[in-house]
Amino acid sequence: MLLTKATGNEDFTNLDSEQQEQSYEGEIVYKDKDEAGAICRCLNWREATRTMLTEQTTDAVLCIEFLEFTREEDFMNALQELQILITTNL
Repeated sequence: MLLTKATGNEDFTNLDSEQQEQSYEGEIVYKDKDEAGAICRCLNWREATRTMLTEQTTDAVLCIEFLEFTREEDFMNALQELQILITTNL
């Protein structure tokens, strides 16, 4: 997985849509190393149907970030809660 600037040719289908679209040139995206398309766009606000978690998911990468450094304690608490939820619901 790469975090990079889009060329504008990355295919993408948003979770709430069935229509395929393309990323904007220069947009920051996560995309597959094998060029299968964008995984996530719009600074992590739009995620792809192709890579969504399902009941059949066996491997996953969670990218979690925060921008407001004054809320680091909230962020760390959220990470701990997520870890508990993942561990208890495997």
